[in-house]
Amino acid sequence: MNKVVLLRVHHGLCSHFFSGKGYSEEFVKNMTYILNLLNTQNLKVRFVNGCDDICSCCPKNIEGNCENFEEVQITDETCSKEYGLYPGDELLWSEVRAKVINKIISEENLPQVCNNCQWRLICESINPQDL
Repeated sequence: MNKVVLLRVHHGLCSHFFSGKGYSEEFVKNMTYILNLLNTQNLKVRFVNGCDDICSCCPKNIEGNCENFEEVQITDETCSKEYGLYPGDELLWSEVRAKVINKIISEENLPQVCNNCQWRLICESINPQDL
């Protein structure tokens, strides 16, 4: 049986721009591990409304609750509208990547989707053709 990776909807987008920076060393190691699994095994992803497998090592995850929940929820909802994926949806990682690239990256919607994100400048500095 294949592992299913739990992701917040916006993490489908963040995963494309991850460059080894994050909230803590433990967070970066965990994110690197999860992205390696997704990229090498094309695992199934289930979108969730709340803390996910990436959040498990985030210092802002307080006993399973994000201390920035309202702000993060807005980003999740914006991403859902942009690429048509919602909590409860399940699909292969390759399908998630295709939707994100087609709907957000190729249409240059990153500034609108990520307008409140503290990592936005890092993502905007990456050439989308390098993804």
